[in-house]
Amino acid sequence: MLWTNLLNAQEIGGMAFLGFLLVYMLIYQIDELGIFLVSVFSLHQAKIEEKHGRMLKLLGGMLMLSLAVVMMIDPSIMTNMKNALLVFALAFMMTGLILLVHQVLLPKLKIQLGAKK
Repeated sequence: MLWTNLLNAQEIGGMAFLGFLLVYMLIYQIDELGIFLVSVFSLHQAKIEEKHGRMLKLLGGMLMLSLAVVMMIDPSIMTNMKNALLVFALAFMMTGLILLVHQVLLPKLKIQLGAKK
């Protein structure tokens, strides 16, 4: 919206407007394309194993749970960058704690949860 309003303020119309809009969209999409290509090639190089998939699901679930709790308690917490980063850090720490308990503590106590391969 800002870009189109800027072009309108300069009284650029017709084909020039479309040309500037296409250049803007191309520049805007270059970083998105770069991120996409890096992710495609890096995932192609390293196959994700089932245990990695489980860890990603756990992390995603903890992020969703922490965001849901924040939204139920006080959504305004997420308006401050420091607080938002703290919420995400808490989700990462809880994920790490769960992985630590599951992969280190429980095997030492000879307790097995779930199916391990």
